[in-house]
Amino acid sequence: TELYFEDHINLPKKVEIEKEQSFRFTIHNLEYKDMTYLYEIKASDEKETITLSTGSATLSQDEYKTIVARYTLAATGGRTKIEVLLVHQNQPIHFWLEK
Repeated sequence: TELYFEDHINLPKKVEIEKEQSFRFTIHNLEYKDMTYLYEIKASDEKETITLSTGSATLSQDEYKTIVARYTLAATGGRTKIEVLLVHQNQPIHFWLEK
């Protein structure tokens, strides 16, 4: 399974409180069977970790799905990590937002 950010050069770079931000990530099934992928999107700073959203995607062999993730942060304790995790694959990707 491949998990990656689309347009990684243009991922959000700064924390913007109370403003919707978005990014795209892609799941590519290379498991040689149909798979249902559960994913979680989380934000972590020095104070806490919150779940921004969860979802799932069912893909056939060699099928791709690009997901648009939208989120709004109400507050932050500083530098923030945004992480996408394929739950049962234990396969995460992440990027950082600066305050």
